[in-house]
Amino acid sequence: MQPKRADKILLSSIRKDPKASPTSPDGPEANGSRQSVGPTDRSPYRQPRGARPKPAKRPTESAPRWQSKENILQAVAALGRFETLGRALQSSGLTATLALNGPYTLFAPTDKAFAKLDSADLDALLNDSVRLHELLSYHVVPGKVKAPRRNLPRSATTLGGTALEIAVVPEDGGYRVDDSRIVKTNIRASNGVIHAIDTVLTPR
Repeated sequence: MQPKRADKILLSSIRKDPKASPTSPDGPEANGSRQSVGPTDRSPYRQPRGARPKPAKRPTESAPRWQSKENILQAVAALGRFETLGRALQSSGLTATLALNGPYTLFAPTDKAFAKLDSADLDALLNDSVRLHELLSYHVVPGKVKAPRRNLPRSATTLGGTALEIAVVPEDGGYRVDDSRIVKTNIRASNGVIHAIDTVLTPR
């Protein structure tokens, strides 16, 4: 009898061994994939549940987004088209009133509106606090003035006690207050609203 070759003995022992390695061709890695062998087999890159960062809370807002945080005086100063009005308000003594909670409606003459006045008259007006107070009181209405309807003018009483007439301009659907055109409506402030006008109003 010829002795068995060593390589045949080795192959025979591998086929007959019931405790074959799981890495054999018939094992779980035969198709190139790795299977979990126990409940503790977790990815080392997975963070523990408690270590996950919590989403940041949104900051609370003290006022609605649509509401301005500037009062009427601050809005006038920030807009850049009311420099002469800002000087006039400071000299007139109305700043204390327009800094209150209000609400107020300010019909605000633009710089171009003041430029329509004679320069000498304007200089004299800006240096006369009594006249300025009387004039600018005619531009301020306690409360918020609503837009009028067509063919139905609206009246508003000013700080000085006189009445303003607000109406729709029939030619183009714009608005006027007395003889002045409103060139920009509804500039919001925290204590009221501003309507820019193209002519300084004159008390009647």
